[in-house]
Amino acid sequence: MPRVELTFEQISKAASGLSAEDRERLRSILIAESECIPKGDRARQAFDELRDSFRMEPKRERRMSHLLRKSGEKKLTLSERRELDDILDDVNNRMFDLADAVFQSGVRRNRNTG
Repeated sequence: MPRVELTFEQISKAASGLSAEDRERLRSILIAESECIPKGDRARQAFDELRDSFRMEPKRERRMSHLLRKSGEKKLTLSERRELDDILDDVNNRMFDLADAVFQSGVRRNRNTG
């Protein structure tokens, strides 16, 4: 799923252009969504249950460690720099996906109990 990153100011400016009725609808949706976010022990449990499915393959983790060491020593070639960037992009995407999965676990739990 594509991601859009907006600052609070951008969101606030966009929301201020909505009608009063649409702003209230947006507020209600945001409140309902925030109530679905797992917190405390529920968040930890969801994280523990889900994290293994978002881990990188061990071979790729070792490669990333090797490239990070070389980067720290300022010895990366251009192709290694690109490879490391690709791996780090993958790590970043996996973190977002894991966070989304933890959030979705709260949404499902609320739907099943509510």
